[in-house]
Amino acid sequence: MEKRIEKQRLARKSNKEFLYDHFGSKCNACEETYIGVMSLDHVNGDGSVDRFTADGKRQNSAAWYASLVKRIKNGLALERELQMLCMNCHAKKDLLPWWLK
Repeated sequence: MEKRIEKQRLARKSNKEFLYDHFGSKCNACEETYIGVMSLDHVNGDGSVDRFTADGKRQNSAAWYASLVKRIKNGLALERELQMLCMNCHAKKDLLPWWLK
């Protein structure tokens, strides 16, 4: 059981590092570079739709990141759909329109 958990942890870390490097290794808004606070943002705000599989099941973050890595390695360009943001800038982007109402 512990070996399986460790293998999953290493796979998640590897996928996050791949995506971090692929999307420029910094926050697209403030240029923060610490990987521990980075997240992927859906540019058009359609993240809830993108997280579902073809059969209608919702993916967790680890499965979604793994699917993104696979799509990128198969040649799909995702730069128009996704961007790397730090947690602060991601929260600002998501909450600011609501806060200003």
